[in-house]
Amino acid sequence: MRYIYLHGWCSGTQSAKARFFSHRFAEYRHELLAPDLNFPDFQTLTLSRQLRQVSDLIEEAGEVMIIGASMGAMLALILAESYQQIKGLVLLAPGIIFYPQAMQFLTEAQHAQWQKTGYLPLMHHAYGEKRLLHYDFLRDLQDFGEVEFRCPLPGLVFHGLADDAVPFEHSKTFCAIRPHLKLYPLESDHGLVNVLDGIWLRAKPFLLPEST
Repeated sequence: MRYIYLHGWCSGTQSAKARFFSHRFAEYRHELLAPDLNFPDFQTLTLSRQLRQVSDLIEEAGEVMIIGASMGAMLALILAESYQQIKGLVLLAPGIIFYPQAMQFLTEAQHAQWQKTGYLPLMHHAYGEKRLLHYDFLRDLQDFGEVEFRCPLPGLVFHGLADDAVPFEHSKTFCAIRPHLKLYPLESDHGLVNVLDGIWLRAKPFLLPEST
């Protein structure tokens, strides 16, 4: 079994969550694969490009379990319907309907300017500065809509009750009709940084059953 971590939008492989899980897996002598989903550059990022990138990794890795954060969780859900090699999911504040979530942070004027100029400056936490993102990102994102996730793959969902980026109610509604997904409400925000130890305590038996 191999393990993959998919970081969120405007994040990277050295985020607090990525480093936390990498260290925890290393304690049990497992490597956590964490592809840079900004590669080759953030400016030309699209969800379709990320899906192709992770698809290649899954095909090389064989059987995998995926930890996905925010937009990375959306990727995991989409891929899980196509790849039987994926045996389980751990989803952190999953972006289930990412397009309207992305739009809520834009004023009408910002959206119009993005469409007109082709580029929008966004604060990118992995780089510690603003980076330009092409409007193709939004065009591509519209094609996906809400994640349906009809396969019965088991998974754990962790979501902060004070999440102001991806509302907790999205996960609550999503998991309510998918009993194979177990939802854990947490006293945290979108980053979940203050509850990572508790997440690992619950996720470790699912991810590493041989270690329990």
